[in-house]
Amino acid sequence: MRHFPTLSFAFYLAAQPLTLTSASPSWSSHASQRLLGDHVADGAPFHPAFDAFTDRLMKEWHIPGLAIAVVRENRTWSKGYGYASLPDVPFTPHSLFQGASTTKSFTASLAALLVQDQEDYGHIQWNTPLHDIVGNDLVLKDDYLTTHITFVDAMSHRTGMPRHDAVWYDRGLDTKTHTHVMRYLDTSASFRTVFQYCNLFFTAVSHVIETVTGRSQAILLRDWIFEPLGMNESYYSINDAAKCQIANPRCKLADSYAWNKETGSYEAWALDVRNPADGAGGVISNVIDYSKWIRALMYEEGPVSKDGHAGLKYPLSMAGAEVAPFAGPSWYGMGLEGGVYRGTKVFSHNGGISGYASTMKFLPDHKFGLVVFQNSQNNAMEAIGWRLIDEFLGMEEKEFYDMNKTQSDMAKKREDQLEALPSMLYPNVSAVPVQPQLPLQDYTGRYGNAAYGEFNITLDAPSDLLDKSELESSGSADLPLYATSKGRHVLFTFRHVSAEHWLLELRMVIYDSKVADDYKKAKFEVGADGIVQRVGAVMEAAVPGDEAWVWFDRVE
Repeated sequence: MRHFPTLSFAFYLAAQPLTLTSASPSWSSHASQRLLGDHVADGAPFHPAFDAFTDRLMKEWHIPGLAIAVVRENRTWSKGYGYASLPDVPFTPHSLFQGASTTKSFTASLAALLVQDQEDYGHIQWNTPLHDIVGNDLVLKDDYLTTHITFVDAMSHRTGMPRHDAVWYDRGLDTKTHTHVMRYLDTSASFRTVFQYCNLFFTAVSHVIETVTGRSQAILLRDWIFEPLGMNESYYSINDAAKCQIANPRCKLADSYAWNKETGSYEAWALDVRNPADGAGGVISNVIDYSKWIRALMYEEGPVSKDGHAGLKYPLSMAGAEVAPFAGPSWYGMGLEGGVYRGTKVFSHNGGISGYASTMKFLPDHKFGLVVFQNSQNNAMEAIGWRLIDEFLGMEEKEFYDMNKTQSDMAKKREDQLEALPSMLYPNVSAVPVQPQLPLQDYTGRYGNAAYGEFNITLDAPSDLLDKSELESSGSADLPLYATSKGRHVLFTFRHVSAEHWLLELRMVIYDSKVADDYKKAKFEVGADGIVQRVGAVMEAAVPGDEAWVWFDRVE
């Protein structure tokens, strides 16, 4: 629930779009239901009313396909709905999927395995500062933070560091580089005081694990977790998943999609462009293998020790005072979120990346759990998951928590906030804006920042990222300037506000959207010589005051 960003930009990984002009296909579920190791018995989770509910959500939220697995003690049910690849490839329980931030529980478990192996890693404890292990690879602006942030701090999101997702987005950074650039980033809260979700610190933990073991996280996951648990269709890279597809036809990575409201069609995300797996995300698996992972987490079985499992679940950060549908506050352990629902503990984690969305949830006291993977990035899987929980707990339908309404209201609120954001950023603009002091040509050029990298500002709109109608209107009265992300999957448009103040519009181009995904304040700084010296932008809104401004110096 919590782990989708307020604005969609931060979590997408971009790729080339393939427009599919067909209308929504038939949404009848495929006959892929099965009970692993047993026959479907009375009380099985997939029944006509549930199927109708799922089909309705898929139409409402524009989801081509999804798969579900439900674990109840020693039994597992799984089922696919809709399509893994349009127009006609069924989504099955074996369809591979990007697990995104559900990866965090695996990264935390690798750390737990280091802590419990005192014979080989006796110097590693939960409270060991990460800097003590990797030295200069992990340095922060604050010396105290540098020398005191531990595994527990990093994986419970209590470091004081906000998301800073634009640092890694669409840049192809490896874990070491990810970790290195954190030295240039500002915190937004005091150490160990508040919960602030931060992907970067899970990447830092991944780098620490790889450094101390001398092995890649892909190999460690395979040898320490996947193989011991029989997760034989789980991987940590696109290349490994591709090998599986060659050897086993059912082992196919599902395509992911975004719905284009203007054309009434789906845009597919290509699978050849991805940031490297980084500890915060990267696991590729299916619902059958994830059911094995959920069972291990519920029963606190190997390879992680019971103490290690307890550490992952322990409430280390208060994630929210009231988070629907929990009664009271929710908390975050290490790679797992927890809360109390109808008098019982529920642990979970969501993920979203590249048009994929996922959730895993389990009730350890009842030995019940579930996982939902869908190939369109929205929170419909939350409504599915909580309905399954309510049915398991024996609630009557009139008592079910309406998570679909909660998520729909949240989505509408995000849309309204985005629409109002430009006026909030610049509430007092003169009716007759002051023109920029230099010709637009003088603002073009290459600019760079140690953390965020470089980009090139141009007068000309990138013809490969805009359609003809947009190109014809690009020379509008708001004096636009253009730039793109390194992977050319995000379009940055600087729209003039007044004097040297500009509105920076960020738009994903992967799904042919003509609507901005985010807005930020920006301004140019002109030197005494009349030459533009640098451009600044508020890249991370959580950072307060002047420190929020990230400056990109002109390099040519």
